[in-house]
Amino acid sequence: MKIESINLGLIDYQEAFFIQEEKVKQRISQDITDQVLFCTHPSVVTLGRASKEDDVFGWSGSVHKTNRGGRATYHGPGQIIGYPILSLKESNKDNLSFRPQDIRAYLEFIEETLIEYLKSFSLNASALQSKPLEPGQLNRGIWVEDKKIASIGIAVKSWCTMHGFALNLKKDSLAFTGIHACGFSTETYTSLEDFGVSVSYDEAVAALSELFKKEKKIHDYK
Repeated sequence: MKIESINLGLIDYQEAFFIQEEKVKQRISQDITDQVLFCTHPSVVTLGRASKEDDVFGWSGSVHKTNRGGRATYHGPGQIIGYPILSLKESNKDNLSFRPQDIRAYLEFIEETLIEYLKSFSLNASALQSKPLEPGQLNRGIWVEDKKIASIGIAVKSWCTMHGFALNLKKDSLAFTGIHACGFSTETYTSLEDFGVSVSYDEAVAALSELFKKEKKIHDYK
């Protein structure tokens, strides 16, 4: 896949959202090609379209409503966040490794990319938790030993994607406290550091940039 990587570094959530919106407009009008924006945010809670009133119960920091799927989640400086700006249109199929205009295939593309990255640290990751879900819990994300290490939430406008994933690199004392992230308790979440893996944000950007460019065939065109 021909995807340009852009490293925004540490950036305020709202500023990154405005950049995404502008990039989406540019991609829809074909002024830019497919891109993935990498960044990390100061501690913030974001509310997806499926958020519930009791998702935030003890969080005193910044909160932003957003147009992505999913419920409440946390972003902080211990994460690497990826915002792919990809055209899923049929006309872009030569630059996609999955069937165009197929949101499920796109989500699987993100999942498989993150799973492949975690395998480089000998971690056996899965896109599904093996334990039964309780009412209201959302399973979309990446799991290692039934602990959630990455969250996924997207939006699609005119078949152009925005939002994406947040992968937990380091322990964070504020992470997921005072919220029911995706309907789960704080103890459900983990990080690479919890598994003895030490990786910097810049190292993660470099590795994931290469994986997003790597050719994958998740679905044949049929």
